[in-house]
Amino acid sequence: MTRVVIETPYCEKKNTYLREAINDCVKRHESPIPGYVMKERTSWDWVVRADLIAVYVDNGITPEMDQAIEAANRFGIEVDYRSLKNRYENNNNIENKIYENI
Repeated sequence: MTRVVIETPYCEKKNTYLREAINDCVKRHESPIPGYVMKERTSWDWVVRADLIAVYVDNGITPEMDQAIEAANRFGIEVDYRSLKNRYENNNNIENKIYENI
């Protein structure tokens, strides 16, 4: 499994977004961990062993996320910029089509 550090703007209101980002990683057969967990533990061991940093950009990029991107670049870790917006739009379109047919 690909080890992935997830970078999203963290605050209590965005927990749903973080859960969606985690689900997105799992659907991609990745093993995710939120970046803020690593920063709270002040342990970069897992980060430097990560295969990539997934930066979810729908809610912007914070200075903390920029620091993680810079660290990834220093350690030669791939940075993948992702958006869940298209996934939401596609899911809504599918749901709307289902409801239209009922």
